[in-house]
Amino acid sequence: MSTARSPPVRFGSHPELHHDTTDDNIFNRKRKQPDDDGMDLLLDRKFEIFESKWEDWSSQMKNMITNSIAETVKTSISAELTKISCMMNDMNVSLQKLSSENTVIRESLSEMQTRVTVLEESALFSSDQVNELKNCVDVIEKKVSDACLVTHKVTALQTKLDMMEQQARECNIEISNLPERRNENLLSLVEQLGTVIKVPIPMAQVTSVHRVPHATSNNNRPKNVIVKLASRILRDNVVAASRLMKGRLTSNQLSIQGTVHNIYVNEHLTLRNKLLFRSVREEAKKNSYKYVWVKHGVILVRKSDTSPIQAIRNEQEISKIK
Repeated sequence: MSTARSPPVRFGSHPELHHDTTDDNIFNRKRKQPDDDGMDLLLDRKFEIFESKWEDWSSQMKNMITNSIAETVKTSISAELTKISCMMNDMNVSLQKLSSENTVIRESLSEMQTRVTVLEESALFSSDQVNELKNCVDVIEKKVSDACLVTHKVTALQTKLDMMEQQARECNIEISNLPERRNENLLSLVEQLGTVIKVPIPMAQVTSVHRVPHATSNNNRPKNVIVKLASRILRDNVVAASRLMKGRLTSNQLSIQGTVHNIYVNEHLTLRNKLLFRSVREEAKKNSYKYVWVKHGVILVRKSDTSPIQAIRNEQEISKIK
């Protein structure tokens, strides 16, 4: 009794293959030993069945893998889409905020433009006013320049006039603090003054003599006496001799009764020179100057016996006193 031959080992059965009773009948049924061609056909049939089973299994595995990959990809894409959606939402919020801010900026720009327009109009108006003011300033400067020129001319004329006035007084002396008496004889007092200072003053050398009112009404001191002498030489001699007796020339020496007064004899200065002389004395006192005097109508100062003599002719030169 013959049995069926087993297939070669290289065609071992796959554990996933389904059991087929038909094939078992083919292998288990008692039959005669086939020839070589029949064996080949059998093997081809088995191989075809194997291929069919393998294709089914491969298709199932491919579908499983495809479905798994598709699910994974779907999940990943869904997650990414969710992230993108969140990002888009954030971007929309940001865009809305930017839009709102842009609206505010536009409103601000519009307001600024309005202000700029107003400022431009104001600037144009101001420019017109500036031009008008500049024209006014030019006119005023010209007038000031003319006024300064006139002022300089007036000052020069005043200086020249004062010099002429001072020259007109070059023969005059001014006696200060001489007590006033009713029916006084000023010519006799002048003659007696010459006797006291030992410089004779003959009446014939006296051109005129009179008292002058004070510059201010509240001055209670005696009015000054102005004496015009015949020559400047006599005037200089009288002034020099009187200065030698400074502090010792008194009213009782001139036979004037009553309270004793110190008598002062100086050159007759113009009002401008008197005020300048007062300012010079005050400044010299502040700076410890020893000598301040007048000679030929010019104010002179000297700080010490060895210091140089300085002439002060106007208010600007007071700055020399240091």
